[in-house]
Amino acid sequence: MKLNDATSHPSAFISSTFLDLQEERKMVAATLAEAGVNVNALDVQPTSGISARSEIVNGIKESDFVIVIVGDRYGSIVPQITFRTDISVTEWEYKLAIKEEKSVLAFFRKTNGTFSINEEDSLRLKRLKDELTNKHSPRYFSSAAELAKSVKGSLIRVYREAVKKHQKIIRLQDQTITERDGRLSGLGQELLNLKKSAPVAGVGLDQLASIGRPQQQPSMPVLGLSGLASLQSVPALGLSGLASPLSSPGPRGPRRAQ
Repeated sequence: MKLNDATSHPSAFISSTFLDLQEERKMVAATLAEAGVNVNALDVQPTSGISARSEIVNGIKESDFVIVIVGDRYGSIVPQITFRTDISVTEWEYKLAIKEEKSVLAFFRKTNGTFSINEEDSLRLKRLKDELTNKHSPRYFSSAAELAKSVKGSLIRVYREAVKKHQKIIRLQDQTITERDGRLSGLGQELLNLKKSAPVAGVGLDQLASIGRPQQQPSMPVLGLSGLASLQSVPALGLSGLASPLSSPGPRGPRRAQ
């Protein structure tokens, strides 16, 4: 069972056909109420309205577990509620409960082998019962009173398991919080050590990050059109021009007699 933390009291959803299981639904609802369990969307019938779909969806989502009661009928196929044409409202409710990760308690009424009115519904009902049998170990009942007693017994067992699981989750969450706080404390100490061991007085953490990075070399100034023109106005020196500064002897003294 997955406990719903949003509700103050445990709650359940009863999924079954209506025409053949009215007494059983009432008995189960009364048993749950005596145990302090709220029943969600109990009186919603599979009518052809979107409001019924909304009530059923919310009822299942807000429940801690879902009770599936199966009798002799497969149930009505109402596409306006299920948005499908191949499954009944009851089977759709069960599949929704599985999708929402709800615990499912399944109960089968003992029959003489006649599952439904027509062959197609009989096959569908058999398929549903096979799935419930394989996944949820259903209990059998012969009367509404026997069903109510069986539900009460199952309820205690399932809730004990749910409470243990919930307590385990809380312990894991506490452990995760403790580990996180320890890591944060270690990071805080490491940050303090970095501040104390800064190599230059007044250097902040953002400046520490830049230490050791290669400095960017200044770029050469970009010459505009006027700069380019001035370069072009410099006269070009030939080889003789380049040699003349080096070979010039400077001022000459009086010539010596030969």
